[in-house]
Amino acid sequence: MCNAIIRDHRRTIFDAYRHLEIAYFGDLKESAFLQRLYNLSEMPSADYRFSTAQNDIEMHRELFRNDWDDDWLLYDDRFNLIGCRDEMFLAFLCETLHPSVRSNNTEVEKLLELYNSVLNKSEFIITLDQNEFGVKSYTASKTTGVAVLIGDSQNEEGGIFNFKYIRKQITRMKTEDPELAIGTAKELIESTCKTILSERKLEYTSTDDIPKLVKKVFKILYPNDEQIRKSKHAPDCIRILLSNLASLAVRAAELRNIYGTGHGKPIDASLANERIAKLAVNSAITLVLFIWETHSGFPKEEKTGFIDDFDPDLDS
Repeated sequence: MCNAIIRDHRRTIFDAYRHLEIAYFGDLKESAFLQRLYNLSEMPSADYRFSTAQNDIEMHRELFRNDWDDDWLLYDDRFNLIGCRDEMFLAFLCETLHPSVRSNNTEVEKLLELYNSVLNKSEFIITLDQNEFGVKSYTASKTTGVAVLIGDSQNEEGGIFNFKYIRKQITRMKTEDPELAIGTAKELIESTCKTILSERKLEYTSTDDIPKLVKKVFKILYPNDEQIRKSKHAPDCIRILLSNLASLAVRAAELRNIYGTGHGKPIDASLANERIAKLAVNSAITLVLFIWETHSGFPKEEKTGFIDDFDPDLDS
C-alpha cells in the first residue's frame, strides 16, 4: 500500500527541526523518547561493539552527540521513518508533542503548525485530545476533504486574511477545548464575511450580526457556473442547499452566545461538549471554505448572473 505522506514531505519536517532549532525528542534524552515508541532493548545495534539499539543510541547521540547527524533517524533502517507506514510516521509526530515529552508550549505551537501545514497536502491533521480526566495527547486523523479545499495556496500572498490564515484557524479550532472552538468558529465566519465585503467594496456596519453578514455575502457570491445555468432545475436545488448551509452555520455561530468564549457563561456552560463543538466547527469550516473559495474564484467585478435576488432564509 502506498503512503500518502511522501518522502519529500517527511524530509521537510526533519529539515524544519534544524531550522527551528527544536529537538524532536523535547525535554527527554533521545533514547528515552524513542523508547516510548520502540522497544530499543530488543532492536539490534548498528555498532558491532554494542548489542542493542539502546546502547548505540546512548553512545552516538547522547555521550558523543556529533557522531550521527541530527536526521539520522529518518534514514536508519531500523526505524525507517522516511519510508515507514503513514501510521507509524504520524505516531512519531504526535509523540513529539505529548505533554510528557515537551513542556514548552511555544515549541508545541510551532511544531503543530509545521506538521499540519505539511500533512495538509496528504489530507491528514494532528489535533489535541483530552480525556475525561483531563489528560492531554495528540492524535492524527484524515481531514475528510478539508485539505483538498484549502491546500492550494495560490492566494496566500494576497493579504493578512488568506488561505493560510483560514488553515491556521481551522487547526486552532480542532485543537482547542469546546468552548474556545465554538467561539473561534463564530469569529471565523464573521471575519471571513467582513473581509469579502471589504474587498468587494461593499458596505456593512459594526452592528451587522452574523445573519446579516452572511446574507450580504451570499447575494454577491452565488455560483456563476455555466453548467448550472444550463440546468433547468439545479438553481432551485442549489438555492435550497445554500440556504440550509447558511442557516446551519449561523445557528452554530449562535452557540457562542450560550457556550462559547467572549460572554459571561451560564451555569450550564458545561454542556459545550465535543459533539456540540464539532457541529459548530464543521459547519463554520464548510461555510467559510465555500464563500472564500467562491470569492477568490472569479473577478470582483463579475456579475452573479441568473439569481441576483437570492436571499437565504436565515430568519426561520
